Amino acid sequence: MAYIHRILERVFAETVETRPLVYLNGARQCGKSTLVQNLSIGKELNYITFDKPVSLSFARSDPAGFIEHLPSDRLSVIDEVQLAPELFRYFKIAIDEKRFSARDRALYVLTGSANIFALPKLADALVGRMAILTLHPFSASETKKNRY
Repeated sequence: MAYIHRILERVFAETVETRPLVYLNGARQCGKSTLVQNLSIGKELNYITFDKPVSLSFARSDPAGFIEHLPSDRLSVIDEVQLAPELFRYFKIAIDEKRFSARDRALYVLTGSANIFALPKLADALVGRMAILTLHPFSASETKKNRY
């Protein structure tokens, strides 16, 4: 099956260029992982999914170490991040430490099916640092492959 372009692609690409962290949420199986993996943002992605038990275990047991091991030369995408809420406080620290660098694009893209606003401790940790975008299920124009 060919990739179906999403209406949110343009906004997502622009947001990645201007915010240190982007959280892409949406219902399960709506295409979050596919959108992130297929969208060209001019950089090779470091893609990690917490569907892999070893990655999830590392993130939960040593959140600071997990973030420190993410490469600084490319965008890190962490899929199913709601499974490791311990990471959010450490994302804040990492973003604050890099705030004064010359980097002008996202450091991290997180995806998940959890509503971040329903988890106030997580959202509060990243106020002003994180953009939140919601991917909805396919629209009629997307499935008909209409460009916007």
